[in-house]
Amino acid sequence: MDEVDVLVVGTGPAGSTVAYELARRGHSVRVIEEHGRVGFPVQCAGLVSARVIELAGSDRRVRTRVHGATVYGPGGSRVQFKAPEPRAFVIDRAGLDIDLADRAARAGAAIETGVAYEGRGPSEGDREVALLRGSDGSHRRLTARLVIGADGVASAVARAYRLRRPIEILPAFEAEFPDSPGDPDQVEVDLGRQVAPGLFGWWIPDGSGGGRIGVAAEADGVPARRYFERLLDRREARTGRSARNPTAYLVSGIPIGTLPKCSDQRILLVGDAAAQVKPLSGGGIFTGMRCATIAAEVADRGLRANDLVGRLSSAPV
Repeated sequence: MDEVDVLVVGTGPAGSTVAYELARRGHSVRVIEEHGRVGFPVQCAGLVSARVIELAGSDRRVRTRVHGATVYGPGGSRVQFKAPEPRAFVIDRAGLDIDLADRAARAGAAIETGVAYEGRGPSEGDREVALLRGSDGSHRRLTARLVIGADGVASAVARAYRLRRPIEILPAFEAEFPDSPGDPDQVEVDLGRQVAPGLFGWWIPDGSGGGRIGVAAEADGVPARRYFERLLDRREARTGRSARNPTAYLVSGIPIGTLPKCSDQRILLVGDAAAQVKPLSGGGIFTGMRCATIAAEVADRGLRANDLVGRLSSAPV
């Protein structure tokens, strides 16, 4: 049976960040990703602040910079603002995941793709037992002093340890269009219950003449794709042009509401698994990476002192 200090489930920004921080501190770290490739499928619109670029340590995945936004209200009202300096960055979202996973690997973390976390076995002393399944259907067990769930809103780790889930999950639907009308220097935000009850719709320029159009809305019985189609109709009426021939689709969920706790015994949750998103936009890359860094600092102290249970129970994570 494999033994490691830390098992991280998920190779999104939060998972790869916590893996990097713990590996560079000398701990043996294994990272598993259920999909066959890091970064795919893409589950994020990819609009980030300068803080994310700083935490990532590189801007090479930036596709374009935006200086402002236009916000459209349900009654046709419009508010527009623009800044002299870039206010946000549109990134290659899959590329960011790949870069962060590579950074963790260079620090010493072992990364396995095509491996799913299936649940927990009975603990063995001060170690948790993880039940893993390979893409070929094989099963194996791995023990770790600490298991970190960075596996998104439907976290299998949180479910295995019966940690409470977010109050609500807003379904999101997005498509990328190679030819989409809009100001390439601004994002657009659409408000109103007709297109996005509970949050908003968006258009994000992609830096090459196209754009990412999407919505996140309450799960009120109307599929997110239906709200997406309404947003397309609204944008066509506004611009006189329709977005055609999407090249990719994105389906995801945004966690709403804080969790009572993100840790338990030898378990930690980070990122969307811990509902660590910004309350106004629902974005979670910066908050997930920042919280992952804090979680790694706490875990490092607990691992070194051989007192994970005590450190996690007393830490604000």
